[in-house]
Amino acid sequence: MDPADFLTTDLHVETKEQALRHLSGLMAEKGAVTDMHTTAILQREAQFPTGLPVTPYGVAIPHTDGTYVLKPQLAFASLKNPVVFQEMGNRSREIQVTFIFMLALQDADAHLTLLQTILGCLQNRSFVRELKNVQTSKGLVELVEENAERG
Repeated sequence: MDPADFLTTDLHVETKEQALRHLSGLMAEKGAVTDMHTTAILQREAQFPTGLPVTPYGVAIPHTDGTYVLKPQLAFASLKNPVVFQEMGNRSREIQVTFIFMLALQDADAHLTLLQTILGCLQNRSFVRELKNVQTSKGLVELVEENAERG
């Protein structure tokens, strides 16, 4: 899985919907997801929010059913200004999200493994701070791998 074409830094959006449409649109343009992926990701986010109150920057990990995925992919966005997501497991709480990891995987086991890897990395504050400096997909992959190895 190569996020080379799916990394956006300093993305300027006003809402989570705009951010989700942007990332899903990148994936659709490159043939990684179906045209229905954007609708599915927005619907799932409305029902099952993915905002995480990570310190020092909020993070969201939107994803949807593998039915809409044509080839496995991870998209990442660093937002110029945070946008509001609802907290995972607590819709009434708002999270100011700066980083978005959008997962697009067909295989449930691979999905769970990648989700666990990202969640593990997010427990490290220095990892979250270092996300601000990521400028390339290679840099993102290296940062995740380095932090996953530290466990």
